[in-house]
Amino acid sequence: MKTEWIWTKDGAREADSYASFKCSFSGATGAISLKVSCDSVFCACLNGEVVLFSGCADYPHYKLYDECDISEHVAKENELEIVVWYVGTDSQTYIHSDPGLWFEVIAEGEVIAASSAETLSRPNLSFKHGYKKMITHQLGYSFYYDNTASNDIPWTKSIIIEKLAPVKRQQKSLVLDGRIPATYTEVDGHVLVDFGREVAGYVDVEFYSPIEQELLITFGEHLETGKVSREIGGRDFSFEFKAKKGKNKWFCPLRRLACRYFEIYSKKPINIDYFGMQHVYYPVEERKRKVDDPLLRRIYDVSVRTLRLCMHEHYEDCPWREQALYALDSRNQMLFGYKAFFGTEYQRSNLLLINQGLRPDGLLAICFPAGSDVPIPFFSLAFILEVCVYVKETGDRSIIEQTKETVSTIISTFQKSRDKCGLIPAFKPPFWNFYEWSEGNDGDLSGVGKVEFKERCELILNAMYVYVLNVYNETAGTSYDTESVKQAIKENLYLEDKGVYKISTNGTLVGQLGNALAILAGLGNAALAEKVAECKNMTPATLSMKPFVYDALLTEGDKYKNFIIEDIKRVYGAMLDYGATSFWETELGWRDFDFAGSLCHGWSASPVYYLSILGLANEE
Repeated sequence: MKTEWIWTKDGAREADSYASFKCSFSGATGAISLKVSCDSVFCACLNGEVVLFSGCADYPHYKLYDECDISEHVAKENELEIVVWYVGTDSQTYIHSDPGLWFEVIAEGEVIAASSAETLSRPNLSFKHGYKKMITHQLGYSFYYDNTASNDIPWTKSIIIEKLAPVKRQQKSLVLDGRIPATYTEVDGHVLVDFGREVAGYVDVEFYSPIEQELLITFGEHLETGKVSREIGGRDFSFEFKAKKGKNKWFCPLRRLACRYFEIYSKKPINIDYFGMQHVYYPVEERKRKVDDPLLRRIYDVSVRTLRLCMHEHYEDCPWREQALYALDSRNQMLFGYKAFFGTEYQRSNLLLINQGLRPDGLLAICFPAGSDVPIPFFSLAFILEVCVYVKETGDRSIIEQTKETVSTIISTFQKSRDKCGLIPAFKPPFWNFYEWSEGNDGDLSGVGKVEFKERCELILNAMYVYVLNVYNETAGTSYDTESVKQAIKENLYLEDKGVYKISTNGTLVGQLGNALAILAGLGNAALAEKVAECKNMTPATLSMKPFVYDALLTEGDKYKNFIIEDIKRVYGAMLDYGATSFWETELGWRDFDFAGSLCHGWSASPVYYLSILGLANEE
């Protein structure tokens, strides 16, 4: 039986459209599995029960399939139905390609059902096609579900399309864990749904409507003046549901959401049995650690929860606003995760996905996959670092060979860019010279045309280059030279009178992060470490970059151990005092980025790692 990529004969080809496919099989016994790949997101139901679902995070040149065991769901006679959402518009979580579906049912190693021209298909009219309602440019589209639609158009045979044969995604499938408990409160004629904490899942509803009506549902992480903010800086955090008169019940895991609150707007009040989400998570076993200090126990637990909320098809920076895989963010998440969880296949799978994101200019894309791309050079170096950390933590050196071509290309690109002073200059647009969200380190968004580009050389990029190459030399047995760049940093960025390095060749601003990286690059001493700890007249490092600061201080042994512990208590304790159930993107929380700051960000879960290595969270 030949397996083909297929699509519907009629319709469902425009961006933001939906199609359904079905086939039957019988007589299957023994171990039975289902494999599915698509463009772009699918939900597979066997005999009416969800058995597999996924956002197919891959590339047009690198297609992946998800696989699960369906043995316990198989009956004598079986009907498999797969709903596919074709996104079709570039974002920072998706690269535009043609629509398509590929699937196989395997029984005892034999293909007993597969996608082919005989597979029945049709557009799925329960969803609004071509709606293109953007949540954020990173996350992509929302949805409109019409529970009044008859969706009775005839099934027809499918057509064959051309796509590459997919390979298996080397990680587990996501798990649904039932309805998330919620409370319902009427607020000015609207219904406020409170999940009690930050959650991630798929919309699940069961309610009675007195009339046929449209419901608008907003979702968010905090309440602004007692309500959920829908529109924030051009973003639209909402979806719509057209209810039929009477009982409405619906669940379909396609668009994953994350939030603490829903707010339901309806013309006439609805009678709710349940209106919320089913919890979804990546299955990973948690390490049990003993933490005696009550505050640090809470900080550790919330850090682990933050990591869990940012793990689905791949690592996510924040599950509410972006759901995007970044090299820098995932470097943090992997590092922290080694101490929080058992297993390493998830880390490896993410590294291989990032590895496919090399651009023709020799650096990595901003996200993986990313059709909408503003590349960040610094993050390409972070990828090399996370490869090295993976090897150190797992002992699996095969990843070096698998990423060798990408890593060597990145290093060569940096080497070729060095200027007459011997430094790596800031990259010109379309590159974004971003490091962290702090003064002098955010790149001024020059890569996206917000400000005029200014030629300069920056400490963070050059010190990171030296640090990363030194680590890679030690890990991979290479011999890249870093001494000449170190000398150029001293000559062009060191402020002799202050005993610190400045952020850039333009100006005299000094940053904590840059000087921490200088220490890690072998350009500092005990005196500089003391200045980094004091952080006087410096731009402080933000939550995402605390690990580099802590690592720099730990080069002095236990001298700054108590400093790091107290810093963790101060920073993370303040978030807990505010009521945080996951840790924030920045210390300003939702007030940052014109009130779009994320209250759950994987890069901020550093206490998991540092409490572990400092002996305050010991494995039981």
